[in-house]
Amino acid sequence: MGQRDAAGFSLIEVMIVIAIIGIIAAIATPNMIAWREDRQLRGATFTCKADIQKTKLNAIKYISKACIEFQPPNQYKSWVDTTNPAVPCVFDAGGDILITERTLPSGITLTPSFGGNAQIRFDSKGLPESPVGNVTLSSTDGSEIKIILNRIGRLRLEEL
Repeated sequence: MGQRDAAGFSLIEVMIVIAIIGIIAAIATPNMIAWREDRQLRGATFTCKADIQKTKLNAIKYISKACIEFQPPNQYKSWVDTTNPAVPCVFDAGGDILITERTLPSGITLTPSFGGNAQIRFDSKGLPESPVGNVTLSSTDGSEIKIILNRIGRLRLEEL
């Protein structure tokens, strides 16, 4: 009786490989979840900052007052106030120009702090009419990034 050529892997070898893959997956999964939440927070922050900047630029473009109103926990809307720029910003769907209306991803919340106001108003020169302040974006893991608006309308980010 001749000896047969054995080809392939033994059961023990396959089980060892599966165990190694399981250990690597157990180590990597929490890091991937934290990375995903961090990316969501950063993405939402950069989008919000860009929308504030876009609101400011539209105030200059249309030579009118432009507003962005934050609606906690996770929404905001911006528009150019063309119907009655003399009064405080109130969106009029019949005449105002909607710039953006956005809902943040789930797990991301915003907290505006503009002197007790949830709005930023820019005049026709792009300067803030409302008190300067900040918007804090938070994720479920406790990470926070603040968008800070200064007196001349410049924006900067600050990680907390």
